Amino acid sequence: TSLKALDDLIKLCLIADKALDTEAVSDIHSDRAKTPGGDLDDDGTKA
Repeated sequence: TSLKALDDLIKLCLIADKALDTEAVSDIHSDRAKTPGGDLDDDGTKA
């Protein structure tokens, strides 16, 4: 059963990684669309 639990944990980690990657990419695209020059103040309010 420990192997199955480990397998489930790995799958969860992979799913979380994919979700984070997708979120990061969409953030970059939305930032570029809003401010072509890159607005530091905008980034500061998000963090």
